[in-house]
Amino acid sequence: MINIRSNKQIFVDDYIIDTRERVVRTYHQFKRHPANPLLVPEKPWERTSFVYGTVLHDAETGTFRMWYTNSGGFSYADAEHYSPAKPAAGDQHVCYATSEDGLHWQRPNLGIIEVQGSKENNVVALKEMAYGLRGGNVVYNPNADCPEHRYTHLSQTPDGTRPSFSPDGLHWSNDAPLIGRPSDAAMLFFDPAQDRWFVISVSSPDVRGFTRRSIEITETDLESWSEFETILIADEIDDAGCAARIERLRPILDYDNPEHYHAQLHHMVAFRYGGRALGIVTLWDNTWYTRGKYPAEPLFAGGKDRGVVHMQLVWSLHPDMKNWQRVYPRIPLLELSEPGEWDAAAQLPMDAPVRVGDELWLYYSGFSRELNSPRTFGDGLAFGAKVPAQGIGVGTMRLDGFVSLDASPRGGIVTTKPVIFTGTELTINARALGHITVEILDAEGNPIPGFGPASDCNGGVESISGDSVRHSIKWKNLGQLAGQPIRLRFHMWNSQLYAFQFE
Repeated sequence: MINIRSNKQIFVDDYIIDTRERVVRTYHQFKRHPANPLLVPEKPWERTSFVYGTVLHDAETGTFRMWYTNSGGFSYADAEHYSPAKPAAGDQHVCYATSEDGLHWQRPNLGIIEVQGSKENNVVALKEMAYGLRGGNVVYNPNADCPEHRYTHLSQTPDGTRPSFSPDGLHWSNDAPLIGRPSDAAMLFFDPAQDRWFVISVSSPDVRGFTRRSIEITETDLESWSEFETILIADEIDDAGCAARIERLRPILDYDNPEHYHAQLHHMVAFRYGGRALGIVTLWDNTWYTRGKYPAEPLFAGGKDRGVVHMQLVWSLHPDMKNWQRVYPRIPLLELSEPGEWDAAAQLPMDAPVRVGDELWLYYSGFSRELNSPRTFGDGLAFGAKVPAQGIGVGTMRLDGFVSLDASPRGGIVTTKPVIFTGTELTINARALGHITVEILDAEGNPIPGFGPASDCNGGVESISGDSVRHSIKWKNLGQLAGQPIRLRFHMWNSQLYAFQFE
């Protein structure tokens, strides 16, 4: 028996599905917004790259807030003299921007942090920087016990990681004790359903002949964390697709050795979505590989691979976030652009998608050149670049649009496993060019009188049709079934079902 309460249910797997007849599952992609790139490095303190951050949307006021982290901008001389004991030149800056529509962004002059002798900038925090320590998102928890801790951010130092806190997202404390080792691409995940904090980072196990950047996780109380556990490693399916994914982008490669082609997973954001956790992980298709310490010859690599990077969907039902599942087929959440465009070679999610009306908006950092190429340490544009070499963009998708269950005009049926719910109304997100009817069964699969798909459903309307993220199904006395084990059966003709929810 599955207690779904009033959580939205999506169909990334068959967890809640018992049977489906003549119905196929389709994974969907975000669509690149034509206004991209929305934000590109242009201020003296912004250096040459934006990586990692967060966008929050206030549905009541309609305003958007963005935190983004600067990186890159080193000269080759900086790289040649790099020492793990001495951070590279300059600090990383956590910058802040605002928008009324999520597309046109302003850099407010905050007057908080002095950079290059002036406070006339949009910088809200600094991070002492050791090479490669770039991670950090901003988590907003309006129900935090302490108002001063409503905003939380992980600050990386050469000696370790410490949380930073803020009451408004602008003025940050940085006096908390270290809670763990320095961690490349460390991202915070707060699960409001469990009131638990996790840190997601990267490990480097040896797998099938390569040291693979992989995904690791640990729980934290923001005062300490336990040992990380590796949860996702690139598999044979990832490796088998490397050559095909790299082929269309070979004009942008600075090094191309098919003998070195292999996949890695690096950087993941996680978020609660309905009754489960979803994640967006970056898959790196690598063309160059070195072992050993810096320097590496013949090209600068810092002990890392050259990476063509795209985003993929993962999910977990495990309360400790230890068991994550991959999408198959392994489609990217957003297609990389063609060579010469600003996001042709790499895309990194900033954080969870935000809801804007009836859509999900995914903000991401894009790069016109493969990551960890020598261009990372300079201002040069990639091959044939038409626009700035790096920036922040957004992809859009219908609400709940990660996956749909599709039926042809011939018709199909989906029946859930026994569930227990709370609520008095059923809503479904569907695109029905034909129509969909819904009936409620008991736990054994027998129709319950008064809750069938005919005249007693939806106030006398026999079926629903059209495209809506919130079709309403209203049975008389639906609330009397709350707390009892029931099944839902969807009869579908020429339609796509994205989600359902008892409210």
